[in-house]
Amino acid sequence: MATNAKSTYERRLEEFAEGKRLKWVGWADRGSEKVIYSDLTVQPTFSCQVCGSKLPKTFAVLQDLILGELYLVGSECYRRLRNVEG
Repeated sequence: MATNAKSTYERRLEEFAEGKRLKWVGWADRGSEKVIYSDLTVQPTFSCQVCGSKLPKTFAVLQDLILGELYLVGSECYRRLRNVEG
């Protein structure tokens, strides 16, 4: 039986992107103590801030151009976010 219902993962992607204007600013990996971009600093949580997975070894650093906040997003979530219409 086919369904058009969105998966929990797809809903998380959309909810994360909602109201944000995200820009890629760099990459971070598990060896990074902290990520510095311009005058903004974020301490790596070592979990994806979209899906919560602790598996990614590489994270995209995204900046919300509206609020200036930085987010660490696993590489797979980053790839999928690029296809989310927001």
